[in-house]
Amino acid sequence: MRRVYFDSNFLIYLVEQPPVFGTLATLFLKYTLASDAKLFTSDLALAECAYGAYKRGQTELANAYNQLPTDSGRISLIKIESDMLAAAARLGPASGLKLLDAVHIALALSAGCEEFVTNDRAFKGQLPIRVINPSQQSQTP
Repeated sequence: MRRVYFDSNFLIYLVEQPPVFGTLATLFLKYTLASDAKLFTSDLALAECAYGAYKRGQTELANAYNQLPTDSGRISLIKIESDMLAAAARLGPASGLKLLDAVHIALALSAGCEEFVTNDRAFKGQLPIRVINPSQQSQTP
């Protein structure tokens, strides 16, 4: 069974449905669910999503992000642990990622994910996980 991690920007597209990216994210999610993949995100991703909503004064939207994994039943939530942070601290400098981006990769790897879905172009180069950018339909082995 494929194991797929959703980055925060992908979750934002799913929940907020901005033009083009919202539809694209929804179609990608349907495709991924149809393939019987196991889906993951993290408390870090949800915190990033909620942060943006709170910053815009959208408390109801922030609450929607906090309920996302439990409402769907199909997305498992990865909790941050100290060993994951240590792995991210090593991974970041070695791969050229910022710390929070490296934490996302470390979280995905800790759950055994083979694929990392994001629209963030910072995730490029030699990474220990396949990066999928649905908007570019490009994949990094």
